[in-house]
Amino acid sequence: MAYAAPHHGFRTFVIVWLAQSLSVIGSGMTGFALNVYLAQVLYPAPEQKPELALAFTVLNLGFTIPFVFGGPLAGAWADRHDRKQIMIVTNTANGLISLLTVFLMLSGSLQLWMLVSIGVLAAAAGAFHLAAFDASYAMLVPDSLLPRANGMMQTTWSISGIVSPALAAFIIALPALLPREVGAAIPVAWMGNGTPLVIAIDALTFFLCTAVLLLVHVPSPTRSDLTTGGRIEQSLWADVREGAIYIRHRPPLLWLVATFSVANLALAPAADATVARRPAKQESNFSGGTT
Repeated sequence: MAYAAPHHGFRTFVIVWLAQSLSVIGSGMTGFALNVYLAQVLYPAPEQKPELALAFTVLNLGFTIPFVFGGPLAGAWADRHDRKQIMIVTNTANGLISLLTVFLMLSGSLQLWMLVSIGVLAAAAGAFHLAAFDASYAMLVPDSLLPRANGMMQTTWSISGIVSPALAAFIIALPALLPREVGAAIPVAWMGNGTPLVIAIDALTFFLCTAVLLLVHVPSPTRSDLTTGGRIEQSLWADVREGAIYIRHRPPLLWLVATFSVANLALAPAADATVARRPAKQESNFSGGTT
């Protein structure tokens, strides 16, 4: 019997999509804010440009590599477990990771190796969340509306690339822009700059996504290779290997995957080079006087 999407599946998708869109924008803001933190706090001096360039590269690779190489494992995991639970756990984990980052920033103890470790953990959780979320489209949305759902998500990514840096820059500069009389009465003033506030907002969007998921129904597929005890006969790694064989036997799909992998590894560090090229005097104004 063919699978039929839930009667209100598209409405559920729209609700989850709205929350997810806020989270995507929040994560984009965090990415911008972390690069500013590297340039303004950890490596602010002009003679530290080589260290800053290395830090940009290492941090962005820490965010990117788990997505590229963890995707097959995350996809196989999403096909074997409850996708709603996966999204709830990963959203909560990333929210807690963001709060940890805020705490380390405010305490002045955040270093590059901590940022890279946090980035790897956040990206790993994000890879599992993305696999579960993307795989839920076909379970929630009727076939006739799948192009619209995919278009909505592509719109989210595109809008985030435009809106996130602008919002993050405004929030980072907010403590320095506030009049002294107003700043004295607002808690963000003692931060020096608004970088921790940006990441705190990102944490809030993760917890919002968790709350939304708790209120909606997200179906998961029923495997056909279950034993009488309800266990899956095929191992997790066998599922990953089966997917790899499927791609290998289809050269156009293999080239497409390889192209996106190279693009994901190359474009993120290149895009962040613009921050490193800012003049030192211009950068010092951005930090709200902390450097």
